[in-house]
Amino acid sequence: MLLSTLIAKKLRESRMVAILLMFIGLFWGFLFSFTAIKYMGLNQQEAVYRAQTLVEGENRVIEIETYLVDPVNQGKLVHLSGNVSVNEMLKDTLFEITAVNVLALQRVVKMYQWNEKVSKKQDGTLDYTYDKIWLEQLIDSSLFELSQAHRNPSSMLITGQISFAKPVKLGEFILPHNLIEKMSQFQWLPMTVFSFLQVPENLASLLGEQKIQLYDGHYYIGDDPNSPQIGDLQIRFEIMQPEKISIVAQQINSSLMPYQTQTAVGEIELFELGTVSAEQMFYNAKKQNFFAILSESFGRFLIMGLGFYIIFIALWLSKNALPILGNPANLKGWLISIVLAAVVTLIIIALNWIDYSPLIGRTLLVIAVCLLYFFKFARKSPQPTLIHEEIVPQKQNSF
Repeated sequence: MLLSTLIAKKLRESRMVAILLMFIGLFWGFLFSFTAIKYMGLNQQEAVYRAQTLVEGENRVIEIETYLVDPVNQGKLVHLSGNVSVNEMLKDTLFEITAVNVLALQRVVKMYQWNEKVSKKQDGTLDYTYDKIWLEQLIDSSLFELSQAHRNPSSMLITGQISFAKPVKLGEFILPHNLIEKMSQFQWLPMTVFSFLQVPENLASLLGEQKIQLYDGHYYIGDDPNSPQIGDLQIRFEIMQPEKISIVAQQINSSLMPYQTQTAVGEIELFELGTVSAEQMFYNAKKQNFFAILSESFGRFLIMGLGFYIIFIALWLSKNALPILGNPANLKGWLISIVLAAVVTLIIIALNWIDYSPLIGRTLLVIAVCLLYFFKFARKSPQPTLIHEEIVPQKQNSF
């Protein structure tokens, strides 16, 4: 007999312990199950609203050209593709770095510092190991278990930053800032000896006695790039080049803004790199919505199944086990919990989608009913396959 089964039986025989564990188990089981059911319903509602929003947008969107702002299209949902343009020059004043005809200029700063890793040994004690890494974020070494021997600087001498060009245009239309951030296609901007000549003078007061040098196309603050020390900095620059993009949004004068739909509470603002048709963009948005809700629903489904299993364990410990369940510590208990969670999940999804798509809703309800039929077989105890025969010895004839 398994050790876990023996422990469960001992706990079950202790009345007070069983009652206490029952209430604890019921609390956590119902908490997990209720939370999973609640948020699964909310997630499905959001997915339905998003699907309705995309269908409305697909029916209303019109094609326009980028070179003309037509007042006739004011307030309409439009689709346009073209090359992004910008006239502003971006500059990093600290390092005297300038970039022309770019959407964004980014300074990336990494510091060499201690990092703590915590693992658990077989005996249950914690093991702390330390290694040195390059990281953009400052690690607070005062929180380390062995902080005295592994100290990081309390602050970074130079930090990263990003600046965006304004205005950014798509033909005659001005792009909103949030769409520019979605592009995020940064490219490395190597530093040269010419750009390095201005740096020591600008940073003299900030660096003090620390040494800055040009190394492999980026700046290095420290004595030796080949032998970094704690607190050394790597500084590199990146730019975002103008690209060809496709957008679905609402035309407001010469600006492109999120489109507020009428049939559902939602907004439409689609963006993709390259020349992509409106039909393809809506298809991609629907696919993204499907996979997003699929991953969220699967997570809620697992939490719900765990909640049901905890409830069954609590009822079994209190000697109120469901006849169908038996001992939930075996595979049958897990299987019933998962099937029950699957049934509830399918019902929630079906009830939310049946008005939007009756075919999907009814199909899922039929599948849920078929899964409920599983419990009919779960109630049956396995029948013995061996037939007991009683052998009666024959009487011997006496002569």
